[in-house]
Amino acid sequence: DSLLTRCLEKLQPAYQVTLPGQEPIVKKGRICPIDITLAQRASNKKITKLRLSLRNMPVVPC
Repeated sequence: DSLLTRCLEKLQPAYQVTLPGQEPIVKKGRICPIDITLAQRASNKKITKLRLSLRNMPVVPC
């Protein structure tokens, strides 16, 4: 258990973005958090707002 803890403490932060039909993209560093908020529009309609920061990622909208 202590060996695993020591090894995990020495790891550098990294993340992987996987998009359908593309090779996974592995980047070093921490990924920016995703901000999800719920909002209410006219006539009681509810929407979900997403704010994410994927700089330098080749994201193609669906």
